[in-house]
Parts: sequence; C-alpha cells; structure tokens
Amino acid sequence: MFDIDELFADFQARGCASLCLDYRGVGASDGECDPRHLREDALAVWNEALQRVRGDARRIIVRGASLGTLAIASLLESGADPAFVVMIAPVRAE
Repeated sequence: MFDIDELFADFQARGCASLCLDYRGVGASDGECDPRHLREDALAVWNEALQRVRGDARRIIVRGASLGTLAIASLLESGADPAFVVMIAPVRAE
C-alpha cells in the first residue's frame, strides 16, 4: 500500500518541501464535500504553493491520485504551468 507520509519524508530528506491538502469536507478540512468545489480548492492550493515559492512555478510539482487528477486537469485548463505533473490512477470526468 502507498504511504504518503513515507513519500513526504523522502522528499524532505532530499531537501524538498511538500504541501498536501484535503479537499473541502474531506479529512481534516472543514466545509461541504462537493465535487463542484474541486476547481476552486485546486486553485487555492496552487496559489498557496506559488506564494510559497515566490511565484516560481518551475519549483512546483503537482501530484494527484484518483479524484485529484481531475483537480490537476482543472489547474492546467486554468493556465497553471508547474514544472512536472504526476497523475496516479486518473479518473474520467463523467
């Protein structure tokens, strides 16, 4: 099974920082869980990441699994231009 904490520990050991989010109403986040919030939530975390790297999108790698791949697609459609994109087990929009 995939262990996100192990992955982030490996990133940290290599000198990289990570920003992980729970969508609205999922996990530790407040609010109503609704797929219609996905684009807005993805843009919010993208903007936070951009702020943390002082606007240098070349320092951002976007990773999403399952439903998170739709969030990535919406980011790219909105003009986000990360250094790399990793999609794991993508789902179809319909």
